[in-house]
Amino acid sequence: MKIEKFAGIDIGSNAVRLLIMNVYEYEGKPYFNKNILVRAPVRLGSDSFVHNEIQPDTMQSLADAMISFNHLMKCYHVKSYRACATSALREALNKDLVIDYIKTHANIEIELISGKEEADIIYNTQINQFLEEGKSYLFIDVGGGSTELTLFRNKKVVFSRSFKIGSVRSLKNLVQKKEWDDLSAFLLEHHIEE
Repeated sequence: MKIEKFAGIDIGSNAVRLLIMNVYEYEGKPYFNKNILVRAPVRLGSDSFVHNEIQPDTMQSLADAMISFNHLMKCYHVKSYRACATSALREALNKDLVIDYIKTHANIEIELISGKEEADIIYNTQINQFLEEGKSYLFIDVGGGSTELTLFRNKKVVFSRSFKIGSVRSLKNLVQKKEWDDLSAFLLEHHIEE
């Protein structure tokens, strides 16, 4: 049986994480097994949401974490990886500088993803295998900078929406009233009680 290793890097508002998975095939079906999960407390959201850009010391902390992740992926013989950044880096005015800095210093390419794509990635983690036919589920992913809502009905996505409401923004009183109003209107529109 051949086992290959793949990695995902989540560059969030509160931390960056590396997940390395073992992927193997048995009787024509793929199977996944977690090999290692590493978390580094790089707080991009504190910079992005307060100063509108990533500060030099935080950029260096991110680079240090990415260099470590790159070394770990080499040690584990990772075949391929995907590094995704969410709201904190997506909204930073100097995001292009940060992405170039990480590429140059850590040799890791960062992909900025939308809130919608973030919700889609969560769905593609095979969450539907835990859902029952004929029932509805509201999946809420609260991050540091954003919250994604995904409604499942009969194991299918009915809607998915991202709001700029997250733990870092809330703790720093940076959530705009319009975001709360949009969330309330959205929940009412879809007949979901707050």
